[in-house]
Amino acid sequence: MSTALIVCAAPAPQGDVFYERLITSHRGPVIAADGGGVLCHAHGRRPDLLVGDFDSITPEVLADLDVTVSDVRSAPVEKDVSDLDLALEAARELDVERAVVVAAWSGRLDHTLSAIGSVLSCRGLTIDLADPGMAGWMLDSEDRHSIEVSGPGATFSLFAFDDDAVVSCHGARYPIDGARLGPLASLGLSNIIVSPTARVHVENGRLLVLTHAIGGTPHAMLSTEHRSRGTV
Repeated sequence: MSTALIVCAAPAPQGDVFYERLITSHRGPVIAADGGGVLCHAHGRRPDLLVGDFDSITPEVLADLDVTVSDVRSAPVEKDVSDLDLALEAARELDVERAVVVAAWSGRLDHTLSAIGSVLSCRGLTIDLADPGMAGWMLDSEDRHSIEVSGPGATFSLFAFDDDAVVSCHGARYPIDGARLGPLASLGLSNIIVSPTARVHVENGRLLVLTHAIGGTPHAMLSTEHRSRGTV
């Protein structure tokens, strides 16, 4: 499965090792959303595409990237979409099947909520979220409708975004069997993997599976089986 890495402008503190490993090892196209270009530049990776209004990127870095990046797309500061929206649209134009969005899940709560909204409204891409100590996967009954996550003892949460979302979850401490989850309902909050893998399925609507490292327990990971099938 072809994958684009979308690097945004809100990196988590003390995340340099994580970002360097992810950005430098990614083999597909790298799209920097505005200040994400600073993060790419800091770790020695030239993005394939730079988009945004460039209000969160230093003039020095912008000048360097403007010379070295083959595709730079400047947008006006006063616009009706976010820089992440522009990056996701660019990913669709690249004809990739999957996008991993990083450095968009820390800092201001309003920006984080807007980023989740951008991911939700994006169709035609399988989208994963990543940051130090966390991971997330978007499920959609019309696209990727199920995943298996591994890591016994790991905590994960399920957040629906449609009034009629129908969700099942097995292999966890609190199983869910075809339940209706309202938008951001607390029913799916803080479940725990108790089997080798937990399977999450959405029969209708859209769902975010979100996991964090807590204490000494790492966050859940996608099972090897799902990775081998190319579903993530």
